[in-house]
Amino acid sequence: RQLTEGLPWAIEDALWSADASEIYVTAQAGVRTNLHAIAVATGKFRTLENCDCVISSPRLSRDGRTLAYLRASATQPAEVVRIDPVGANAPVQVTALNDDIGKRFQLPRQEQIQWAGPEGQMLEGLVTYPLGYAPGKRYPLIVQSHGGPRSADQFNIFSFGRFLPLLAAHGFVTLSVNYRGGTGYGHAFLLGMNGDYFRVADRDVLSGVDELIKRGIADPAKAGAMGWSAGGHMTARLITVTDRFK
Repeated sequence: RQLTEGLPWAIEDALWSADASEIYVTAQAGVRTNLHAIAVATGKFRTLENCDCVISSPRLSRDGRTLAYLRASATQPAEVVRIDPVGANAPVQVTALNDDIGKRFQLPRQEQIQWAGPEGQMLEGLVTYPLGYAPGKRYPLIVQSHGGPRSADQFNIFSFGRFLPLLAAHGFVTLSVNYRGGTGYGHAFLLGMNGDYFRVADRDVLSGVDELIKRGIADPAKAGAMGWSAGGHMTARLITVTDRFK
């Protein structure tokens, strides 16, 4: 039996509870990955932790009363967290390796945004603001496209190859668009580019640029694009369909 059919999530990790009555899963929902328990008999979901974060690598103790996992947020690298999945008490952070990073460094703010895409469907992305961001002022824009394309951008200013703190320090606003063909938005979204790699995905990215311009955040005369792997393909596509990127 498929217990997660029809859900707009991408299941990452799954492991049995000690008594096999539940399955603990990390479920990616767009820019977040949270922790849930699924009752095997009924398929009913029970949320163990729901936050603006990315949860990964769950491991269960032998007695089934301690579930440990990694939790990261936009400006907090991963720390170990534990929870009693049976009693479902509040999660407890076990390590504190990076608790002082926001005091040692000036970090940019990262925010989830949503907007209506080319066909009216809802799209989601992440905006990383420059240091000292002033609302009402337009900033030079860097568009970053994720790889995969079976993937998605999630909360994390320290993501490999993105240079987000550096770009923010130099006055750039950065946009990452979760375009059709990626994970965490349901099966139809995942199949969005089947049969034609750039039938819709590049238009999704460009609609995100339009949204930041409309919001008065991005300077339309100062825009650049970059990406790695499938994001490199996306960048190559973008510079052939528009001349808006410098």
